[in-house]
Parts: sequence; structure tokens; C-alpha cells
Amino acid sequence: MTVDSVTRPLPDPFIVLATQNPCGSAGTQNLPESQLDRFMIRLTMGYPDPEDEAAILKAKSQKSSLPQVRTVMTAEHLKLLRNAADGVFVSDEIFDYIARLSAATRNDPRLELGVSPRGSLAVTAMAKSSAMFSGRNYVIPKDIENIYGDVCAHRVIPARIKGKVPDDSGVRDILESICGSVAAPKL
Repeated sequence: MTVDSVTRPLPDPFIVLATQNPCGSAGTQNLPESQLDRFMIRLTMGYPDPEDEAAILKAKSQKSSLPQVRTVMTAEHLKLLRNAADGVFVSDEIFDYIARLSAATRNDPRLELGVSPRGSLAVTAMAKSSAMFSGRNYVIPKDIENIYGDVCAHRVIPARIKGKVPDDSGVRDILESICGSVAAPKL
């Protein structure tokens, strides 16, 4: 990390998790696109279904949930997984596919701002992880299609369609449509 021309090392791994409340966020400001682009993925949780919400209520009414928090992975294990994902093979055809998908977002009239090169790098990294967790040491088009919305939805700016800006679901629909319109390589 560099602040005022002074570089300071960060721990490895270094992870930033951020939350955003869609309403009632007095005092908070939206991040500019250039900063949003630095987050690898954006997940939307939504509301729990009634059964899960009832379980949350039951658990919270009995005792604090903090004692139930437990370590699920050490920093060393995370580094091993990261290194394994880094070693996943990506063919030239897959690199080309990712680049064509990003170019398609930049030329789609439903989007004012398409996926940046940093976004393409994030798609590549997440596709490698997807392949690894699927038990493969190589990326296939399905790995890209599975993660594309989570990696790119916060990186694009939708255009107004009939006077309205699409919500997150609409943006994901646009990205899914783009994935369907760009020919995937036959591997």
C-alpha cells in the first residue's frame, strides 16, 4: 500500500471485504467506477427465506453467535489454494474469449461503460479458481460463464432503457445475454 509516496507492506494474504446498504446510508458515498473496479467480485445476498430467518431468530435469542464463530481456513491454507489456482492452465482460445466478452460489453448499447482490462484480469483469475474447485487444472468456457455476472456486474454502467436504469438483476441479465451472444471456443 502506498500513501503519500510511502510504500508499506501489507500482510499476505490481505483481503478487503466491504458491505453496502442500498438505503438508509446517511454519510456514505458511492464509490467511483475506478475504485469499484478494484473489487474482484460482488455478491448480493438478498433476504433469507422464512425458514432461514426463523433459524437466525432462534439462534440469536438463545445466546450470542460470536462463540460459534470458528476458523475455517488458515492464512497458509488460503495461500496454498491461491497458488494452486495460479497454476491452472488458460489456453490462448480462452484468453481470446475473455477479451471478446469484454469488448462486447464495451460495444453493447445497453451499457454506457463496459468491462475494463482490470475486469478481464479478474474474470481470468476467478475462472481459474472455478476450474480448480471443479477438479480441473484447465479453464473451460463454462468456468467463465459461471462467474461472469459476479465478477462484472459492478464493473459496468447500464444505459437508460425506456427512461429507467436496470437494477442489479437487469445488469446480470445483460451480461448473461452478452455471454450467450459471444461464441465460446470449442475445446
